[in-house]
Amino acid sequence: MFAIKLLEPQLFSRARRFYTLGSYIAWRLTGANATHITDAAACGMYNKENGTPQFNPYPELELPEATMKVLPIGFWGHVAVYSPVGDHQASVLGSGLQDEREYLLNLGTAAQLCVVAESHAEGAFESRPYFGGRTLCTVSGLPGGLEMAARSGTAGLADEMTSGYQSAMIKLPARARLLVTGGAARHHEALVSAVCDRLNVPYRLRSDRDALDGLIELIDRTD
Repeated sequence: MFAIKLLEPQLFSRARRFYTLGSYIAWRLTGANATHITDAAACGMYNKENGTPQFNPYPELELPEATMKVLPIGFWGHVAVYSPVGDHQASVLGSGLQDEREYLLNLGTAAQLCVVAESHAEGAFESRPYFGGRTLCTVSGLPGGLEMAARSGTAGLADEMTSGYQSAMIKLPARARLLVTGGAARHHEALVSAVCDRLNVPYRLRSDRDALDGLIELIDRTD
């Protein structure tokens, strides 16, 4: 928004609303500019604990309503449309993570290591809102599928991945085991297994689950 206001001031002056990607789709379908806090929080304008706007550098823009529960926000024809959710949070929900016991290493194009905390948590990690008032404690920017595709078989990659994941685990609340998911885990299973063997925690690979499984679980919960 800052860049648009600076470079295209006339265009910016005509703007009336701010949308997340999810809330824009919801608005196009239902007329309601609304989303879930797991999607809204990424813009930095909301209180993650209650969903209220707390910082809007452009008060002339209407912000999406952020819900704390996944709820119907309108209809597209006769089809109920629910509040959009964050893609990372949906993938964690669909992963089969045992919340109180496991780290989750999600290996897509990029990689994140996270754990679920039962309440609001702060630390040397990103504090992302999760479902049910919980927190997704996340370390992002780790070596993932992009590095594996570009450098597979090269010296030092496994060491770099191991070091990055170990550093991330130190920053997070401790867990006893590791769950590894994502397409890169499937495409580079031998390398990922070799790296996980060095992390000194029991682990399991599960690359058959993704964000769609999380959305299905959310639907089951709201029925």
